[in-house]
Amino acid sequence: MNKTAEKVASYLLEHEYFVDFKLRKRDSSLIKKFPTGHEVVELQNWIDKNHSSGKQELVIYPVYGKRFDVLHKWFEKFSFKTMSDQRDSYSVGFSGVMLGKTNEYRFPLSETPSVEWDVFRNDVVCNAKYVFEKYTTLEDVYKYLVHPLVVGGKTPPDVGAEWVFEYLLLTKIVDSENYGRVKAVIMDQVEKMHQRREPNIERYYERFDEITSYLEELNN
Repeated sequence: MNKTAEKVASYLLEHEYFVDFKLRKRDSSLIKKFPTGHEVVELQNWIDKNHSSGKQELVIYPVYGKRFDVLHKWFEKFSFKTMSDQRDSYSVGFSGVMLGKTNEYRFPLSETPSVEWDVFRNDVVCNAKYVFEKYTTLEDVYKYLVHPLVVGGKTPPDVGAEWVFEYLLLTKIVDSENYGRVKAVIMDQVEKMHQRREPNIERYYERFDEITSYLEELNN
């Protein structure tokens, strides 16, 4: 982890909101575990040249994620991803721009904490609070991500594959009466993605019946 990035992360940890978070250096993340999952602010970072001054700068791209283990651990036997990548996956995840804020923050490598650091920290705290408090329970995740598929007005994601099985299990747990309706909407989207050979869907397509059957037999 870059020294400036570590300094910025430590500055975030000084805020009272992050009192229960720990710095995970392997992926530059602030993480708080709870009995059924974890909350994380991933500080993706890299070195870039400032186009005006020509000097090297640290760029930080925060991502805010919350994970509920029950939606993911059962899928480990089917996933093509490494166990490390699986364990780091989110149930919900947002970049800054998805929350109406900036995506990237720039820090001169020799800079010490300043007003700009406070702006960055305030944004990160605000975004983290919003995500982590909005998605407090599985019911919240279902309400905002899956239920709109039932009532109409929301289109399912058109990339990736894990979300398919997470949405199905979430529906089975939270709103089993609508499982059939949600599954129909999701599988219609899966077929569209299959037609255009979406890479992630293709990895699982031949096993969809096997995976969904296993999911449907799980006890909540």
